[in-house]
Amino acid sequence: MSEPEVTLPIPLLPPTDMAQCACVVLVDGEHYPTAVADAIAELIAAGWLVRGAALVGGGEKLRGTPEYGVPHVTAPEHDPTPAGALRAALEAYPDVTDIV
Repeated sequence: MSEPEVTLPIPLLPPTDMAQCACVVLVDGEHYPTAVADAIAELIAAGWLVRGAALVGGGEKLRGTPEYGVPHVTAPEHDPTPAGALRAALEAYPDVTDIV
């Protein structure tokens, strides 16, 4: 059985240059971890190289460590903001060229 074709909105289609496909996804924590994992899997199936997920908010609603199928980072204690989480992700994954 073949995999279903993934149809993403045009802004979410990966670049044709594979060197530009490495990305970090932003996760607000408001969604069920399985829904986030499914969305990340769709991005990967479409050609994105998802390096990790930056948890930018809503983490207080999570029970335990979420399993998204990719590594994740949170904001450091000295910078507990959504921007801090993004900065931490970009430091952790220096080859990232896009944010999804």
